[in-house]
Amino acid sequence: MFGEGLQNFLSTNTAIKALIGTPGTRSDKTPGVFPQQASVDEPTLPFIVYMQISGNNEQSLDGPNRLMIVRYRIASWGSTYGGAKTLANTIKLQFNGFRGTFSDGSVVEHVSDISEADTTDDLPHGTVYGTHTDYEIACVDHSDGH
Repeated sequence: MFGEGLQNFLSTNTAIKALIGTPGTRSDKTPGVFPQQASVDEPTLPFIVYMQISGNNEQSLDGPNRLMIVRYRIASWGSTYGGAKTLANTIKLQFNGFRGTFSDGSVVEHVSDISEADTTDDLPHGTVYGTHTDYEIACVDHSDGH
């Protein structure tokens, strides 16, 4: 599925991995990329959370086809505002305009960033800073083998 391919892209991209680390270098032993929400109690900062916020198959004169237009939100979280922005900008440089095939077989035709917003989250041990960037993605999901 597309989400698995996106997770692999974000966790294996050299520029992104240089900022978030690897399971071997992170104290939480995760890749630092999570679907929906961080899946550990105290994730190591910085980390990335991604989620699909909309999507539909495009229609043609023959009916539905395999081309999908989806919108994903990629949230970059850091211990400082600057750290969150640096991670978000690095993702944007690597992902915006991307064309290629993800590890799950999804063919990404186009990626465009469409909005960005900053946030904070107060925790018992301090504040974490986030930048949420929404991307519109045109892709063909081949994860079912067709």
